[in-house]
Amino acid sequence: MLEQMLCMELPLPPPGGAPVEAGDTSNLTTRERFEQHAESACASCHKFLDPIGFAFENFDAAGRYRDQEKGKPIDTAGVLSDTDVDGPFQNSVELSSRFAGSERIRRCIANQWFRFALGRSETENEHALAQLS
Repeated sequence: MLEQMLCMELPLPPPGGAPVEAGDTSNLTTRERFEQHAESACASCHKFLDPIGFAFENFDAAGRYRDQEKGKPIDTAGVLSDTDVDGPFQNSVELSSRFAGSERIRRCIANQWFRFALGRSETENEHALAQLS
């Protein structure tokens, strides 16, 4: 979402940055595991990535709705930062409403359509044209 809808360029993970293990069998929820991970050198990007992901935690890997994970209630709240619609949201519906009001997303999606339609990235001269829609 950050790259495709907000046109944010995220740096590569830091050397030695350990991924969050997908098969964790501890009693920690996905959010708890990511919150621990975000305390590492990975925090500079995860502060943007994780809140958006947390908003969709009510949906399991198969897309089924759930309100608990490992016997704990799921917390879908988060805070957007470094966007033109910064602020708190409680769930994916509120996040979507924030995104719907974003000028940055409107411009980014217009730029993505420009690239898709032409099958290439815009040149420096075309950059302003790609942003007009």
